Order: sequence, then C-alpha cells, then structure tokens
Amino acid sequence: MKNRISPNQAYGLLTVIRETGERRCGQKVWECVCECGTHCEVLSHNLASGNTKSCGCLRRKGRIIRDVRSRNACGV
Repeated sequence: MKNRISPNQAYGLLTVIRETGERRCGQKVWECVCECGTHCEVLSHNLASGNTKSCGCLRRKGRIIRDVRSRNACGV
C-alpha cells in the first residue's frame, strides 16, 4: 500500500500545505512549511522516505552545533 500524502500531514519539521500541480522526475511536488516558517517544495518520494525532514534548517543547526563543539574541544 502506498503512503498517501495529504495536506496538514507532518513529515519531520515539515507540514504539507498543498500539491503544487507540478511533477518533477515523474513525482508530485508538494508545498510545505517548516517549523522555522520557511516555505519549500518537496518531491513525494522525499517526504514519504524521510529524506527531507526540514527546509534545510536542521542541517544548518547541526553545522552550528558541530562548530561550537569543535571550538570548545580545541580550547578556543
């Protein structure tokens, strides 16, 4: 059974708003809003598989945390 994506479903930090009507790589494109407030477009497969969990803010936040930890470890 296929995972059906519909508006108001949450995937990680993203909440689906609507289907855009576009198709990329043969897949539906969904407009989503991230918990940080950023709007983004995500392919069906990336939502359903968990490949896309945010607008990119998780990656940026992780990079900041890693940078701070590495500075602390170096005694900076």
